[in-house]
Parts: sequence; C-alpha cells; structure tokens
Amino acid sequence: MAGAVFPERMDKLDPANPQESLRTVEAYIGYMQERIEFSVRNTTRAAQTTGVTNAAMLMMLTTINNSLSALSATVNQLTGTVNGLGSRVRAVEEDIEKLGSQVQTMEEDIGKLKEAVAALEGAQGPE
Repeated sequence: MAGAVFPERMDKLDPANPQESLRTVEAYIGYMQERIEFSVRNTTRAAQTTGVTNAAMLMMLTTINNSLSALSATVNQLTGTVNGLGSRVRAVEEDIEKLGSQVQTMEEDIGKLKEAVAALEGAQGPE
C-alpha cells in the first residue's frame, strides 16, 4: 500500500504560528528535493549500467509526459462532462418539482369540479 504524500507532522501545521508552519513546510520541501535528486541519480546510474542512452531516456520521459498530458486532458474533459450532467440533473429536478406543483393544482381543480358537479346534481334533484 502506498504511503501518504505528506508526513503526519504536516497535518499538524499550526495556523496560529505561521513562521513555524512555514519552517516545517520548507524543511519538507528540502527533504523531498533531496529524495528526488537521489532518485534521479539512481535512475541515471541504472540507465547507464543497462546501456540506455540519455537520448533514449529523454524519449521515454517525453513519451511519459505526453501520456500524462493526455490523461490530464481526459480527466479535465470528464470533469466538464460530469459538471454538465450535474447541471442537467438539477434542471430535470426543477422540472419534476414544477410538474409536481402542476399535478397538485390539477388535483385541486378536479376536486372543485367534482364539488360543482355534485352541487349541480343536488340542485336538479332526482329525475
């Protein structure tokens, strides 16, 4: 299972003490910079020992970057689709609410018509 992106101490940044919080964030950024540099050195060393050239590595990184860009564009497009669907759902809900109100009004009108018919039938008497 993958670990958290930020260490637990980052969850406890004190908004009342921004200077200390900033020092904690700066220290963590420095730590991550060292880890990234270490990883890049190890990746470069591993690539060199397997015979991968810098050009090949650049091509692979470019391919990865293009894939990530495509994924990002897809996620953005899906987000737009979801937002659009959310708007449509809200519109349908509003229409349903209006229809419910219209049905209630019609039921009240039918009740009044039944009362009027009954009154008319009562006024005419039996034939």
